Amino acid sequence: MDFFIIFPVLMIVLGLLLISIDWSVHVDMVKGRGAQYGRANYKKIVEEFQKVEWERDIYFNNSLFGSDSLGGTIDEYHANIIKFNGKGMIIKDPISYLLVKIYIKRYIKQNFEDNRKISEWRQWE
Repeated sequence: MDFFIIFPVLMIVLGLLLISIDWSVHVDMVKGRGAQYGRANYKKIVEEFQKVEWERDIYFNNSLFGSDSLGGTIDEYHANIIKFNGKGMIIKDPISYLLVKIYIKRYIKQNFEDNRKISEWRQWE
């Protein structure tokens, strides 16, 4: 009986630890970029995210980039870094960070279907 209580608790603690580590890397990456940065929660990040016309680079499937009218990249979701208008955005807490990652992953899946998947294998002659 103890196993059925201890195991789920351990899994939750492990999950929170992994999310916290990923969030810490995010904070470090944004700060280490040397640019200006601010802090925001999930709601504000999603609000700003929706204002951008995102494009996906063919080499970075899980990254998004937004350009200004001159073609320079000013918005970015890449390598744990989130930027809006050229300024880094640090997500305030690990849970909000997880929710942002889920939101963006769903956005990428809905808006940038991967047409490079092979649906059938053909024999080479």
